[in-house]
Amino acid sequence: MKLSEVVFEGCTGTVQGYGKMMVDDGEVFVCCALGAAYVGLVRRGLAHLDNARPYGCLCHMFPELDAPPPNDVPEKGYKGDSLLDVIVFLNDTCKWTRERIAEYLQSLGY
Repeated sequence: MKLSEVVFEGCTGTVQGYGKMMVDDGEVFVCCALGAAYVGLVRRGLAHLDNARPYGCLCHMFPELDAPPPNDVPEKGYKGDSLLDVIVFLNDTCKWTRERIAEYLQSLGY
């Protein structure tokens, strides 16, 4: 299982959000790229939506999230120290779609 696969899976049936991992307002489920990854895990039966520590669960399942960022972050202005930070930057600051972020992760082998 790859990180890009669960991001793609979590995009289906959810709406992209910014600034928060996941928000369920009762009508739509909004999530960022990391939230989409978590939803993908939930759909595979590997996590639960009521988990109080979704970031911890993601980092446990995908240790590459804690790895140093790639040398060629595709957007200017990135200041962070992990792949997780790159994903947040591309989602929240650059407003990349979650699918584009998944494609980027796929290009890195994740």
